[in-house]
Amino acid sequence: FYVDRHVDQMVRFAKLTSSDSILEVGAGLGRFSLPLLKKGLKLTCVDLSKPMLENLSRSANTPHLKTVDANITTAVFDEQYDRIIGFFCLHHIHNLQDCYNNLAKAAKPGALIVFCEPNPFNILYYLQLAFTKDMSWEGEKGILNMRKKLMSNTMANAGFCDIQFVSYGFFPPFIANQPW
Repeated sequence: FYVDRHVDQMVRFAKLTSSDSILEVGAGLGRFSLPLLKKGLKLTCVDLSKPMLENLSRSANTPHLKTVDANITTAVFDEQYDRIIGFFCLHHIHNLQDCYNNLAKAAKPGALIVFCEPNPFNILYYLQLAFTKDMSWEGEKGILNMRKKLMSNTMANAGFCDIQFVSYGFFPPFIANQPW
């Protein structure tokens, strides 16, 4: 339920269609990529981990997927994209200004850039962090950079315009996926 909800929201907010060239940042093993591919979308997935991208390629087994193992702050792409998306990855990037500057280069004129990130003011995120063994403050402390004013200023400095923030969903996966 949790993954499907985020994928559906991303398709809606980013207005994703099968004719779009889409760059997914921080794809990892494809938790969100695979459902997007099943919807008939074409993705170029970028991540720091080549082994995770290789696993994603094997799992997807589709010509609609290209992978790039690179740091998004310095990656050079051989094309520009209609849409740039990401799920829960920006708060792991140490230099958001370099990230946005590079995304601006990867975006076609008029491209939509949409990211789904945790809300730094939602106490449930911190509870999830405290009770999930695979999460640590060291890995998640970038959540504090996800504040609207800081994000807006950094995005504007990279040349982005019409910056919007939309909140949806309140419950993290450890609650949302419970069969009530």
